[in-house]
Amino acid sequence: MDFEFFNNLSNNDAKKFLNNFLNEIEKGFSSMKPEIEAGDIMVDYTITSLFPVFKWISNRLKIFPEKGDVSLPIWIRETESYKKGLYSFDEASKVLILRYSYYMGESFVRSFDRKNSISCGEVLKYVLICSSQSCFSLPPETGLIINNNFIWSCFCMFLV
Repeated sequence: MDFEFFNNLSNNDAKKFLNNFLNEIEKGFSSMKPEIEAGDIMVDYTITSLFPVFKWISNRLKIFPEKGDVSLPIWIRETESYKKGLYSFDEASKVLILRYSYYMGESFVRSFDRKNSISCGEVLKYVLICSSQSCFSLPPETGLIINNNFIWSCFCMFLV
């Protein structure tokens, strides 16, 4: 990411950039909504809808293997966690992840305000506990696993 680009934007230009980004990503997610709902998943921007939509998205993610970084010390390269993390998402998957991140953020914005007595974290933990199935687990040291597939931990930070 080009942080210098963002650091050099004026406040006005940064707001325009953000608004344009949010408008475009919202259009992209909205274009997927009929396909998601065709799978009997309610896309209503509620916290309880996050897990079903996430599961729909995660079943469409594609990864490919990456080569290890030979400049890293051998003791890092030989760890199981390093070896398991040697993959990347294809471009279509990156778009899905970005669109889901919009949906997740918009769901939080619509579901919580500063006056709400229940915190976002409390509700999210409840949703995760209620949604926990044999196909879903969150080992803290590795990340999210769905259907025995490791899912990018940065994508799942909201779950920690």
